[in-house]
Amino acid sequence: GASLTALFGSLQLAANHLQMTYYLLILLGLVAIGEGIRLLAEKKAKELMKIIGVLMVAAVVALLPNMTNMLTTYEYSKYTTRGPSELTIEPNGDPIESKVKTGGLDLSYMLDYSFARGEFWSMMIPNVKGGKSSYIGNDSDVLSHVDQRFKEAVSQQNGYWGDQRFTGGAFYFGAIIMALFIVGMFVVKDRIKWALLLVSVIAVLLSWKDYSGLTIFFAEYVPLFDKFRDTKMMLVVIQVAASLMAILTIDQLVKIEHKFIQKPLLIGSGVVMGVLLLFAALPTMFFDFFNAADLSQFDGFREQVTGNVEQTAYLNGLIKSLESARIGIFRADLLRSLFFAAMGIAALWLISLKKINSQIVLGSLILLVLLDLWTVDRRYLNNDKSGSTYIHWVKTMEKFYPFEATASDLSILESEVKSRQLETAVQEMIELKEAEIGKNLDRRFPKIKDAARFGALNLNSDYRVLSLNNPFNNARVSYFHKSIGGYHGAKLRRYQELIDFYLVQEQNQFVENANSIGLDAAFKSMKIHNLLNVEYLIADPNTPAIPNRHSNGNAWFVSDVTWADNADEEIIKLGEIDPLNEVVISRKHQDDELKFVTDSLSQIVLESYLPNELVYKVRTSQEGFVVFSEIYYPLGWQAYINDEPVNHYRVNYSFRGLPVPAGENEVVFKFEPASYEMGQTISTLGSILLVLVVLSSIWYERKNNFLLVKEE
Repeated sequence: GASLTALFGSLQLAANHLQMTYYLLILLGLVAIGEGIRLLAEKKAKELMKIIGVLMVAAVVALLPNMTNMLTTYEYSKYTTRGPSELTIEPNGDPIESKVKTGGLDLSYMLDYSFARGEFWSMMIPNVKGGKSSYIGNDSDVLSHVDQRFKEAVSQQNGYWGDQRFTGGAFYFGAIIMALFIVGMFVVKDRIKWALLLVSVIAVLLSWKDYSGLTIFFAEYVPLFDKFRDTKMMLVVIQVAASLMAILTIDQLVKIEHKFIQKPLLIGSGVVMGVLLLFAALPTMFFDFFNAADLSQFDGFREQVTGNVEQTAYLNGLIKSLESARIGIFRADLLRSLFFAAMGIAALWLISLKKINSQIVLGSLILLVLLDLWTVDRRYLNNDKSGSTYIHWVKTMEKFYPFEATASDLSILESEVKSRQLETAVQEMIELKEAEIGKNLDRRFPKIKDAARFGALNLNSDYRVLSLNNPFNNARVSYFHKSIGGYHGAKLRRYQELIDFYLVQEQNQFVENANSIGLDAAFKSMKIHNLLNVEYLIADPNTPAIPNRHSNGNAWFVSDVTWADNADEEIIKLGEIDPLNEVVISRKHQDDELKFVTDSLSQIVLESYLPNELVYKVRTSQEGFVVFSEIYYPLGWQAYINDEPVNHYRVNYSFRGLPVPAGENEVVFKFEPASYEMGQTISTLGSILLVLVVLSSIWYERKNNFLLVKEE
């Protein structure tokens, strides 16, 4: 038991979805409490302490092989949007006011993709809110019952009417499994069912978008809960609990005489079938078939047609037809779930009556569960065919080379290769790729050739690119260039605050300024983007990128300093200074005797760039202070001047700064996190220990079984 706990615990952590691990621990914790109470009630305190001790050792053994990832993730999380902010003000200058004080994500952000209250029923009825986001017109059967006058308009409406922004499908755990889960609450005598019921109720309540007092309690007082968004993911614990209860229910029916189980089985069966039949008979009493976005849209239409009797009648007819279509979608799936639930319950009765061999019934039940799940799962596989070709499958070339270089990308490539004299490096990369695949790239594989060309450019340059097309969610730019955007669920908090306070505002203002005061002046006004070394802007991918001559470059000396007392002052004063000549630094460094002078003949050149090592050549006649266009991260990055380690500073709220002595010097930044090195050592030793634990337990079991057989 200990070795299995350690082995599968370690594999679960290695899957690297800490949110799922966290929810699993909540489930296991409640089950452990329930089992602990049972053992204490049976006066088995000594056995309980032994179990706790063994499981604690197993947990440590499971954790050790994963220490590299655990240590670095824990270390990093404190500086991300999942950790606390030092700011007390909003971007508009107002004080931050939150109903729920957390040390991690804002509660509204945590719940942004959570369920509306009725949607959790998708665990048993997949289309309770329509399934996945898609046009109703994609299902011709639904439209067959819609009035011809409204058919086209209804077909363009969303077949999903829940409150998530969008969804790729339902949380469906199986009508049979969920039916057995509910029946099991009446049939099963094991006290573990109360722990499973409690964690299931908690999961449902925490999955709601409109939060309850329980959500606030968890966010404020339960450790780590506020580090994870999309709380509906906690419903996976019901997937585990329901499956376990289904097994326990069958086990109970096999072992107990029918006369002792008949009444609870009858009550449980009645509850399941009664609820589903009520839903089928009175769908509008229990569920809404319009979400908030629909209702807002209808209100807007009503304002537009006010006073026009004919258009008002048409709108009312359209709304009624849309509701009817959605009820049809719901009811069709409900009847399907009702059928499978009835078949599952019938199997339970056959097992309890013991009139038919239970193995035959169990085999049939397994096939029914498989059929139940498969017929819903296949809705989301996108395996539709046109002839022998899959319509939605990605071709191999598209998988490995998903983006095609646009006119903007190619213009940057041409400009950078020419200015940096990288023709040889580019050609060598192309030849390397041709040798790898054994084919000429010129005609048949333009995507591979472009990937090679941009790869060579990225290895030999450090410019950054801004796309005005949703830059902080779109990762396309990063395929070809170094970007200031892209998406990450756990951005560095200070960088996210730069986005909120300045970057979004500067981007919105750029278009207006470009039309009113000209491109050059518009670029000059983008002070924070220039700090980030944005050398090109992509406005229209089909036209050449726009070069920015006001970018600050990789690094520069500054001649003046502005001291800030706290984070609020740091971020506010950043917007007030001239970043090319001034720098904002925390006042706690005021006694460090930093020099702020500039030499007009000084030079700073980035010699080489790697994600974990940057090398600069600096020449200056006097000691000065250099600001680098790189984001500051306090753990792991070490600065060196002529191979000697030196301290560097966080400046301009989220950038790096370093005092550099007079003369010719080599400045190097290396990423050398101690947590990674320590984690690697512990993980290696932990993996060896885990293997030894598993092997020794196998040896122990085999030895005991051998002795037992010999004794008999």
